[in-house]
Amino acid sequence: MAGQAPLERADALRRYIAAASEFYQLHHSDRLDDWCARIERNLSDNDKLAALSCRASDPFGLPQAGARSDLFRARVAGGTQADELIKKGRLAAHVARIKEGRLDPVEHVQACLDRIKARSDLNAFLFVDHEGALTKAQELQRQIQAGRHCGPMAGVVVAVKDCIPVAGLPMRAGSESLASVVPQESAPCVVALESAGAIVIGMTNLHELCYGGVSDNPHYGSVGHPQDSTRSPGGSSGGSAVALATGMADIALGTDTAGSARMPAAMCGVVGYKGSYDLVSREDLVPLAWSLDHVGVFAHTTVDAAWVTAIMSGHDAQSYWQPLQFGSASQLRLFCPTNYSFDLIEPSVLTAFESALARLESAGVKIERGVLPALDMSPTLQHFTMASEATQAHEELGLQQAHVMGREVRTRLEAGQFIRAIDYIKAQRLRRVLAEALEAPLLNGADAIVTPTTVTGACDPQAVLESHGKSIPLRSVLTRLTLPFNLTGVPAISLPCGRDAEGFPVGLQLAGLKGGDALLLQAAHQCETVLQV
Repeated sequence: MAGQAPLERADALRRYIAAASEFYQLHHSDRLDDWCARIERNLSDNDKLAALSCRASDPFGLPQAGARSDLFRARVAGGTQADELIKKGRLAAHVARIKEGRLDPVEHVQACLDRIKARSDLNAFLFVDHEGALTKAQELQRQIQAGRHCGPMAGVVVAVKDCIPVAGLPMRAGSESLASVVPQESAPCVVALESAGAIVIGMTNLHELCYGGVSDNPHYGSVGHPQDSTRSPGGSSGGSAVALATGMADIALGTDTAGSARMPAAMCGVVGYKGSYDLVSREDLVPLAWSLDHVGVFAHTTVDAAWVTAIMSGHDAQSYWQPLQFGSASQLRLFCPTNYSFDLIEPSVLTAFESALARLESAGVKIERGVLPALDMSPTLQHFTMASEATQAHEELGLQQAHVMGREVRTRLEAGQFIRAIDYIKAQRLRRVLAEALEAPLLNGADAIVTPTTVTGACDPQAVLESHGKSIPLRSVLTRLTLPFNLTGVPAISLPCGRDAEGFPVGLQLAGLKGGDALLLQAAHQCETVLQV
């Protein structure tokens, strides 16, 4: 089929889709034109996958959960003790003010509610729990006055993406295709934070069913960027990123399947972190792609992101950080891939990233550059993995009410029905090849891989990128630089590192070894210290 002329190939594709639809008695076969148009956009991925070869020894390479015993490894000795940094962190200082009576938790929650109302133009929330959040703050105030223990995150206000259950709050993953539910129990990650004293303020807006990168929800409206409400803040966790960046919450939770936490974090100028695959439980979340989904954290600093992750994963902050010794940046080694990462990047974003690397090198960070050829196959592997898993996940969920789903997400889910099982399986086997390629520089002495987080700053959802004589929809490449680390299940973090030509934030991304979260966070903290100066 790859050798056919374009018109012949399009006709062959249409006949294949029509025959498969009839044979499997698929619903909504009247949507043949939409299905063909969507699948035609990814025909190059079929060609690329066909050209790739698996080794006989390559297993079905799905990510495994990071070994807990490895989470606390660190290589650098000497320096500042981690628990001292936590005490000086933004969240810890906030909690200390509340516990010492220097900050009224009720007034703080009310201030967050006021900011949500004042920036309603950003459409960051789908549901705000005004009464519930204030009631919890009042109860916390009574506990403090009574001298009772209030938990390590007492009074921290949390915004939660509308695909993560919170007991008593309505949730439908930003889609009319799912019945609105009011969960009786929160997801384990939320339970952990609430048990530590955090207060959930509401459910944030998102790209429908988490399946997209610009958060232009067809049912509930688009999320606006804090600096320009007509621009996209990224997605799919756009509402959570905006809530944190504008002070509507102290921390925010999202999900990250291709970069849905790190990408909007970069665009909004905050920290976005996903730990190793399954470090934080995905239990009870509305799924998108089971082998790619991660819980993501939005915070203002690396220390705060790590603290929140530690609590959600069942580790107290001290045990999570204590093995880390934060030495000087001169002890840090980074590896920057020279292929793939810069193929489609906007010039001013590249300038900001290179400027950040220069600042790191001036501080003594050693940066090695080299080629990782396997990176180039990442989008193809992501396509076959996500399209197959998302369609299967929603076969008995959203697709049962596809007629009330937004056209974009509906078409993507329905088109996934036509991916061959052998192509999905081949993509899974090749994920192991990608994982080994990304591990190689880290096993040879580098502390982390460094890349830009996104190819662009905040953009119009319909904007295009001109590259090599082609016009490429930006929304189709927004997760290009983040998705390799979902495919491999390794920890990855985005840090603010500068501004593009229009003044929008640019992010620097670091990724580490699976299970090596502590080492990655140490490297991120060292970079953050240099870049914040």
